[in-house]
Amino acid sequence: MRIATGKSGKYRYYKCGLRADAGRAACSGNSIPMQKLNDIVINTLCDTALSSKRIEIIVPELVDYAQKRSESYDGRVETLKNEQRGVKNQLKELCP
Repeated sequence: MRIATGKSGKYRYYKCGLRADAGRAACSGNSIPMQKLNDIVINTLCDTALSSKRIEIIVPELVDYAQKRSESYDGRVETLKNEQRGVKNQLKELCP
């Protein structure tokens, strides 16, 4: 699908890309007003993927995941700091 315009850009449509390139003979599909298709897609997303029931399930899972990742990173940072201290001590012994 591609955006096409009519009336010097006043109207915007989605139309078949093949039709946009090769003309009406290449595709018999109809154009659809851009706003109409956008509304259909947005409403469908809101009713399914972004429904309040789905959000109530997803958000706690995301929070839990983020907390676990944070704890994992915190532990890794502490390990790296300890390793850094060890390397600094070894360098001090090698190069007093």
